[in-house]
Amino acid sequence: MRLILLLLIAVPCFGQTFVSSTSCTAFPCTVTSTGAGHLGVAITDRSVEPTAITIGSQAMTQSFTTDTTNFNGFQTISKLDVWVTANLTGSQTSLTCTTGCTGSTFAVHWYEFSGMITSSDAAVLDWMSFGVNPGTGALSAYFTPSTAHEAVVTASNCSGTASSYSGSTWSNAQFPSGEGAAELTTSAIGLVTSTVNTGCDSGSGMGTLIVGFRASGGTGTTCSWTFAEEWGEPVVSGTSVSVSNVQVHRSGDLIVLYPWCNTTCTTAAPTIGSDTGTLGVTAPGSNTSGQPYLYYILSSSAAGKKTMAWSPTGSPTQVQLYMQEYTPNPSCPAAQHDVSASGTGTLSGSTSLTSPSITATAGDLEVNFTAVSIHAISPIGSPWSCVVFQQGTTPSQDCTTKLTVNIMGFITSASGSSTSNNVTTNSIGADWQVVMDSYKFASAAATLPQVFVIHP
Repeated sequence: MRLILLLLIAVPCFGQTFVSSTSCTAFPCTVTSTGAGHLGVAITDRSVEPTAITIGSQAMTQSFTTDTTNFNGFQTISKLDVWVTANLTGSQTSLTCTTGCTGSTFAVHWYEFSGMITSSDAAVLDWMSFGVNPGTGALSAYFTPSTAHEAVVTASNCSGTASSYSGSTWSNAQFPSGEGAAELTTSAIGLVTSTVNTGCDSGSGMGTLIVGFRASGGTGTTCSWTFAEEWGEPVVSGTSVSVSNVQVHRSGDLIVLYPWCNTTCTTAAPTIGSDTGTLGVTAPGSNTSGQPYLYYILSSSAAGKKTMAWSPTGSPTQVQLYMQEYTPNPSCPAAQHDVSASGTGTLSGSTSLTSPSITATAGDLEVNFTAVSIHAISPIGSPWSCVVFQQGTTPSQDCTTKLTVNIMGFITSASGSSTSNNVTTNSIGADWQVVMDSYKFASAAATLPQVFVIHP
C-alpha cells in the first residue's frame, strides 16, 4: 500500500494556532470550512505532479517539490509537492486539482493555521528539508526553524503501512486506511525530528520532507544550517577511493569530507567535482584504528551530480570517504572554519570514550569523527547526534560506517563551553583516534545551526 504520512508541529505564540487538518485519497478533497486570513498548506502525493490546484476559488502556490529523479541517483516512489496560500478567503471547503491531474493520487493532506504571516505566499515560507530512502532503514528528517514560533509540516511517502513515529514527541496520531497524520505543540524552538518507524523501513524510493512557516510576530531570525545529505563508500582496499553520482543540492553549501585510511597516509586533499577540500584537522593514526581526517569546502561551486574522490599518498592498504552537505538559510553570511580538536589513546577497562573535547563558539555547527579499533556502537551519545546514511548502493542501517564501523556525529548548536566525545565501543581496550571540527557564520550575531538529513 502506498502511504503518505503527514505530521505537524505548531509552536503557539503571538496567536499562532493550528486550526484543522484533513486527509484524502482523491481530488476534490473536502476540507473544514476555512477561516479568513488563515494559512492553508496542502501536500500532494501523486504519480504525476499537478501543475495547479485551488482551495475554493483561490489558486495555491507550488512552494516546494521533491527532486524525484536525482536524489543520489534514486527515484522516489511518488512525487511530493507542497502548496501554500498565505491569506485564505473564508468559508472555502473544496481542495481541487485543476491542471496536470493525470496519474494516480495516493494522498492529499490539508493543514490550516491562524496567526501566520499573510502578506504573501513567499513571506510566510521559511525553509525545507528532504530525505530519501533508496533501500532499507528507518526514514528520518531533521529541521530547526530559522525564526521563533513557526508552524512546521512534515510528510512522507512510503511503500507500506506505517503505524508509529519517533523523534519529536508526536501526538494525536491518525492512520485512516494506512495513511497517517499527527501533531504536537511546543513552546521551545529546537531540533525537530520526524522518524517513520514502520512502513518506511523497507522497499525503495521513500522520502520525507519538512517545511517551516513563519508566524506573525515570530521575530528573532537566526542563520541556521540545513543538513542536506550524507553519503559514503564502504572501505576500499588500495590507495584511492572514488564515489560517483554524489548529489550536491545547492551551490554555496558547506561540505564536510571525512576521509579515513589504514594504516597511515600522507595528507592529500579529497575532491568533490571541481571543489577541493581544505584540511581542518587530523589525528596521528595507528595500525589498529586507522587515521581519520576532517576536510571542508566552505562554499560549493555548483549543484548537481559529482564524483567524490581521494587518493592519499604514503602506504595505505585501505581507504574510505564520506561527505556531509549543509545548506545555510537564505541571506546568511559566508561560512567560516572555527576551531578544531583531536586526540588519540587506548581505552583501559572501559567501553566509554569521552575524549577529546572541543570548545567552539556558541551556536557553531560541530562535527565529530571517531575511529576505533574495536567497533563503535550506534548511536553516538548525547549531546552528539547522528544519522543513518547512504553507502554505495545500500544504506548503513545505523550511524556507523560500513565495514570499518567508525562513527560520525554532530551538534546542531554549540554550547560555547567544553563538549566531550561520547562514544561506546563494542568491548574494552579499544585503540581510538578522534577528530572534531566546527563552523560558524562570518557574522558575530547569534546562530542556530539546523540539521536535517537526506538519507535512507
